[in-house]
Amino acid sequence: MASLFFINSQINSIHYSIHVMNQRLEQKRNDLQRLNTASTQLSNCKSEFINQKDLCLKPELMANSWHGQLANNFDTYRQSELQVSYLTLPNEQLANTISQLEDKISEIRAEIESLQSGIASHNSRLHSLYDQRREELSRSE
Repeated sequence: MASLFFINSQINSIHYSIHVMNQRLEQKRNDLQRLNTASTQLSNCKSEFINQKDLCLKPELMANSWHGQLANNFDTYRQSELQVSYLTLPNEQLANTISQLEDKISEIRAEIESLQSGIASHNSRLHSLYDQRREELSRSE
């Protein structure tokens, strides 16, 4: 009878462990979905930034609005410094952030696989305990 009590105790413990693991699995799946959405949105922002790079050069300077050496210096500044600085946002900062998100996504995928494997292992152990309990009950009859 003590053996039956021990088996039932293990069954309850494994049920609880599976329940906790399923909750963590659901949370990780939600996290993964949110990170995938964020990654997609950031990739879209990066593309939009790159597509809008010419905004740094606007408005174009016309001979009748501003001309001479100062106008040439200003245009050179916009092309060589302002636009280059602008492009560091998508090419460096957003690219680094997207890379960090992709790393986190890979990490969460690995955690999900680990949880799924753990749940499968616990389910296998649970079935084994059910078999042991049936044997123990048939012996006590």
